[in-house]
Amino acid sequence: MKKIILLIILVGAISTTSLLAQNESGATKMLMSGHAAITAVIDSTQANFNDASFSAIFLYQLSDKLFLESELEFVTDGGSVETGLEHANLVWLIGKNIAFHAGRFVPHFGAYRGKLGEGFMNRFATDPVGFGDGGIGTMEAVGFGFQGGFAAGVSKFNYDFWVSNGPELLTDNEGAGQFEYEAYYDNNKNKAIGGRIGFLPLSNSSLELGLSFENAAKTGDLNTNFENVGVTAMAVDVNYYHKITPLKSTLRITGEFKQQKVDKFNYVLDSEDTITFDNSSSSFYGMVSLRPAYVSSKVLRNFEIALRYSQFKTPDGAPWSYYDENGKSATLNQTSIALDYWLKWNCLAKLCYQMQDGAPDQILVQMYYGF
Repeated sequence: MKKIILLIILVGAISTTSLLAQNESGATKMLMSGHAAITAVIDSTQANFNDASFSAIFLYQLSDKLFLESELEFVTDGGSVETGLEHANLVWLIGKNIAFHAGRFVPHFGAYRGKLGEGFMNRFATDPVGFGDGGIGTMEAVGFGFQGGFAAGVSKFNYDFWVSNGPELLTDNEGAGQFEYEAYYDNNKNKAIGGRIGFLPLSNSSLELGLSFENAAKTGDLNTNFENVGVTAMAVDVNYYHKITPLKSTLRITGEFKQQKVDKFNYVLDSEDTITFDNSSSSFYGMVSLRPAYVSSKVLRNFEIALRYSQFKTPDGAPWSYYDENGKSATLNQTSIALDYWLKWNCLAKLCYQMQDGAPDQILVQMYYGF
């Protein structure tokens, strides 16, 4: 607890210093934003307020073309307060259509992570299976990259390419063949290369199509027999948002498919047993939401209903894969229904019902506020 208090005091001191610098010289500017959420879960085994989180995001403008973004997160998931540095990214606006950045950042592998799955963009209190921790694809990275966008007639393109410390291959009994994507330090000399290209073909930008990739030729610890195990991943995503005049509503349809392939390797467990499996996995989700935003009733137009289906196909034989009650490898399915209410444009109340293979049906209630 003392460490948390000291961290808050330190952040406050840094923020105050930045504001004073702005007042004295006008050379820098600072903006603080963030978000907070509280989630309750009810099922046949529990009825808990099990996850409270608070994130503070600091944006420092050092000049017209140079700024720093950082995020500190405090969460109670797991029964204790945990703190983490989510982002610390220095950005240089090289030109109108390109920016260079370096530090700890969210690589846009797909559109869910770092975009559609964040905050009130996510109409649900959980992630689709295969898209959260233990899923497919990088979530945070340390390295550098280039991003930007440009117009092509009425259409538009955006891009994000990066070089970063690669994912770390796990070889323990529980996680053999899976990856640690959030490591702050690389375990070998190889780097991961990835990127995403987004295409908005319509003049009103209501539709975006995305294609992502990432490759790491070496993921194992340096100077070990599994150092050269490589992984390749790809993703395609779609995001459609438009006003449906006959229904006086807004419609959003999103979806994403991800696939990951890992080089074959014989994993030796603590029991000295050796396991070998085709380490390929895939996941996808599809979501549709409807909000009667243009009806006359002030209460009704703040409601939104959403439906999401997701699937995670894990490797047959991997210790971290999903197996049915008969011990056979199976595909993990999840179906979620949500009724949301917009208290303000940045404050959302979520009531969700979730059904997932291998877990009891759950009712989730979440309050989310962004500032």
